[in-house]
Amino acid sequence: NRNNPFSGSVPSVCSFQQGNRRAREFEIKVQPIVAGDIEAAYRATVYTPPAQPLAIETVNGRPWLHVHSFADTADWRAFNGAVESQVAAVRAPAGFVLDLRGAAGSGVNSSTARGYGLANRIWTPEFTVSRQPAAGEITYRATQGNRDWYAAALGRMEADPQFVAESMPVIEDTRAIVAAYDAAIAAGQPTFTLAGRAATPDTGAANPVQGPVVVLVDAGCSGGCLDTLDLLSKLPNVRIAGSTTAPDSIFIEPTVQRLPSNYSDLSYGHKAWTSRARANNQPYKPAAGLAYTGNPTDETAVRTWVGTLFQ
Repeated sequence: NRNNPFSGSVPSVCSFQQGNRRAREFEIKVQPIVAGDIEAAYRATVYTPPAQPLAIETVNGRPWLHVHSFADTADWRAFNGAVESQVAAVRAPAGFVLDLRGAAGSGVNSSTARGYGLANRIWTPEFTVSRQPAAGEITYRATQGNRDWYAAALGRMEADPQFVAESMPVIEDTRAIVAAYDAAIAAGQPTFTLAGRAATPDTGAANPVQGPVVVLVDAGCSGGCLDTLDLLSKLPNVRIAGSTTAPDSIFIEPTVQRLPSNYSDLSYGHKAWTSRARANNQPYKPAAGLAYTGNPTDETAVRTWVGTLFQ
């Protein structure tokens, strides 16, 4: 009850009763916690992304691509340029590591487009297009506020030259969504459903990546990171390793409001991905032999373990 404006304070006594037995009272003795102890204990058990979330380095003789964020604030321009300049080494027979630990998917335009853009730079759009999962049907709540949000997002997309150059299909889809909102609102419909892009037949393009690929994940991989895994998991010679990712609902692009207690959030979505291939709240779980069971904060141990996956 601490921080709850609807309650006086922390209760001092609790009464427990089982069946017809006499109720028993237990005094609650609050144990104060030193500020920062909970945070420190948490940080000691999970991987914490670095201040620079996007980078490329060489580890054990092969490229290690760090993608620990899908946010617009990350320096995608510099990172994508680095990937393009080193793509020959990334595609080499030695293979590479794509590190998606802690990669929360939170982009104003489309965090998924960031992941697909990276995959296209490595595997080429001609090769990835037939591996992309079908978008499926999405049901939208037809409100003026939702329509205005999409219209504003469309304006930002069209004003970003790099996004226009790399993600025109996303822009075209958003234009269609705004038009559908206008039609549904004018007709007084509470919701409307749009059919997404269908799966593309195999183009016959060759796989430019010659070596094995390890995609390293943990519970911090969420949102657009999971959408990116939907593609990566269908590419040849790609293995997902590490620990189980976060799950995500088919109710997407939610509004999140902090509760009065300040301990939790109320979240509700504005559209439902009703025919998504990945089930509601289904995470990615590394297969047997690809699950890391060591200390997630011991980076040396993690890198040594990942190296064994290439042997």
